Amino acid sequence: GRATVALSQGGPALKLPEGDPDQGREAFQKLGCLQCHKIQSVPYDGVAGVGPELTGIGAIQTEHYLFESIISPNAVILPDPSPEQKYGDHGWSKMPNFGAAMTVQQVADLVAFLKSLQDAPGPQSALSSVQGATTP
Repeated sequence: GRATVALSQGGPALKLPEGDPDQGREAFQKLGCLQCHKIQSVPYDGVAGVGPELTGIGAIQTEHYLFESIISPNAVILPDPSPEQKYGDHGWSKMPNFGAAMTVQQVADLVAFLKSLQDAPGPQSALSSVQGATTP
């Protein structure tokens, strides 16, 4: 997609490429996102509480925020009230920076998948076909 100019803001506005949620689900699996992020009703082999829970993330975050969080996890650091210490010693995110490891299209696909997580997953959830994931 092309960048567009947002005249009301006086500068360029980034138009993200359209992503494919199915391809994003595959990327979510291949990148091992379930090692750190929980999604309700989906088992994972990770360390509980390392990354934020992603259940319903698509309903509360914008595509731009998710895109930035993937390629630059330290761009926005929210207060960490949890005792699990989700952040590293200097207050930085423990999430690896995937900016150099993924194409723009792969990030767009992953964002499309995350945006598809609108509600708490049930038996027909977006993750039900992730290899090894089962729902009750």
